[in-house]
Formats: sequence, C-alpha cells, structure tokens
Amino acid sequence: HRGFPIPKTSPHVATTSEVAMNHSFVEVLGGNPVVLQGVLNHGEKWNEVDFRTGDVRIRNVPIVQGTGSDDFDAGESKASSFLFETGGLCIAHLGDLGSPMNPEQLRRLGKIHVALAIISDPGAMNPRIMADFVRRLNPNVAIPMDVRSLEELNVFLSAFRRVKRIEGDTYVFSRRTLPPPTGVVLLKHKGWEWK
Repeated sequence: HRGFPIPKTSPHVATTSEVAMNHSFVEVLGGNPVVLQGVLNHGEKWNEVDFRTGDVRIRNVPIVQGTGSDDFDAGESKASSFLFETGGLCIAHLGDLGSPMNPEQLRRLGKIHVALAIISDPGAMNPRIMADFVRRLNPNVAIPMDVRSLEELNVFLSAFRRVKRIEGDTYVFSRRTLPPPTGVVLLKHKGWEWK
C-alpha cells in the first residue's frame, strides 16, 4: 500500500471494512485466516459481525464514506468500523469514516480505549474533522493512520496536547498502562521520516 513494504503475517482473523484494494486485499496474508467482512454484495449491504476467538470479541458498527457532513444517510458507500475487545480493553479501527457518527452508532461503539483513526483517505473525514470527532469519543489513546503528508498529520496532531512519538511501528499497552484521555501515539513506519 502506497509503496510501503507489506509485512509477512499469518493472522488467525482478518477484517475487511469496505470493498477497496487497501481495505480488503486478504490475499497478501499468510496462513488461512477467518475473514470477517464488514460489507457484502460488493459493498451494497452491511454485514453484522459479532465473532469470538479465544479471549477476543470482534464486532462492527456500520458507517458510510464520502459524506463530508453530519448526514449519515447521505453517504456515498457503505463500510464498517471494527471493535476488538480483549483484556478489559476496546480498540476501535474507525475505518474510512465519512462523517461523525450518529447517536445510534455511538451507542453501538460504546467506550473506546484506543481509537485507530484514518486521517488522510479521500473517503474519510479530513484531519481536522477527524481530530474533533476523536476528541468527542474521548479514548485514552488515538493512533493516526493512513497518513499521506506531514501537513495533514500536523493538522490532526494540533488538536491534542499530548503526543507521544514512538521510534518504531509497535506500541504495547494494557488497561493498566493506558494514559488518561486523550493522548496521541504516533508510530513511525519503517518508510517514514520525522521532519
């Protein structure tokens, strides 16, 4: 994706939030993972997911892309946010969220400890709107993803007082080690340089 190397992985489970090469290309995965699809019929229908494997519960919340407004029903295409619950933590991959969630979506989302937020995809909210939405969600940690430029990243980061830069692509945490809401953890991809 975007020229970054794809790590060799063999997951037990893979989630696909939408029908798009960078969100559903499970063929690059090793092993034989269970694939949980957030949408069906080429993206025409939401697929409710509530799956357990070991001590992990995986479920989804329907979202839309490309609205640019607060109108959930005006979305251009269907997608899903995925929630991963384990060890007393709820980690949300918000997906290509096109507008802030409506009250029903927020109810289904529940308390989020870690929010993985796409900030630069054309189908998602722009970095400023995403930062405002993440602040309203009030997770302990927000991790920006799909960063296309330092300018967009800086717009997102400017909304938060606490930003922790990790000199690597891994951040290990537990319920006990989470900071108070809301801090940003910025992971450094192997192909990325801080400027």
